[in-house]
Amino acid sequence: MRKHLYLITDHPNEDYVGNVEMTGHRYTRVEKNDEGVVDTRNIETGEETTYWCVGLGYHDFDDHDDYEENAADVVQEKLAKIDAKWQEKAGVEPEVPA
Repeated sequence: MRKHLYLITDHPNEDYVGNVEMTGHRYTRVEKNDEGVVDTRNIETGEETTYWCVGLGYHDFDDHDDYEENAADVVQEKLAKIDAKWQEKAGVEPEVPA
């Protein structure tokens, strides 16, 4: 089960900035460790949203249980591998293992 991960760095709704989005598909305009734009549309309302995110790469989970158990750790690993400027822009710091 492949998941693509993206750190949201700029969004019209500030509550989303700093969140990591996991999707089953790749955003074609966002590369790993680089910022790109994503355009979305709510099918029900027709409302369009444009936001910026940084690609964190992908991770292959064995199954749904593996995803549920390890997603948070994978996010931290991926965040630690991107440039600090993106972490700073999004207001996040990866956890350092003890």
